[in-house]
Amino acid sequence: MAEDNANTTDPALWDQLLASSSDQFAAAEAFDGNAGWEPAPGDYQVMITAVRTGTFSPKKTPDKTCPYWAPKGEILGVLGDTSDLDVVGNSIVGREFDLDFLSNQSEGALRNLKTWSKMLADGDTVSDMRVADSLLKGAVGTVLNVTYSVSKGGFKNVRILEKLDLDGVDAAPEAPEAPEAPATA
Repeated sequence: MAEDNANTTDPALWDQLLASSSDQFAAAEAFDGNAGWEPAPGDYQVMITAVRTGTFSPKKTPDKTCPYWAPKGEILGVLGDTSDLDVVGNSIVGREFDLDFLSNQSEGALRNLKTWSKMLADGDTVSDMRVADSLLKGAVGTVLNVTYSVSKGGFKNVRILEKLDLDGVDAAPEAPEAPEAPATA
């Protein structure tokens, strides 16, 4: 049976193919335990933990190269009547998921990119893609209240309800300062 799975490619060609992909393989990220996980539709407070960037060519226009930004968020809490448990009863607080895929591939995609940029610029309209790029890359640590939903076509939608100041986030209380030792004579 093992022979059915044997590689029939010329060994020299096979080695050349592997060698030509080594840099790409070394730079690739392995999937973590949260890869592909998405919360149930609802309202969440999330913190942006990473923003992946790169380029791609759309299927409809393969000769066009588009930049993309893919912010990832960690669930800090749930809002309203959204459950903080997954379908098997485990807490979703602390889980990460991909918030969005932002690009300039179409008019709709540009509107979404512009919406994110405006939110990150505290409501100021952003007109320069380089400024949008800087805002998105600098968004790690930003806390948002969002609504997550899935359309009938299966497309996920993240609508930003508001950007919060870090002061507005429930943080662990600070430890009280130790009292000063009484002066001794």
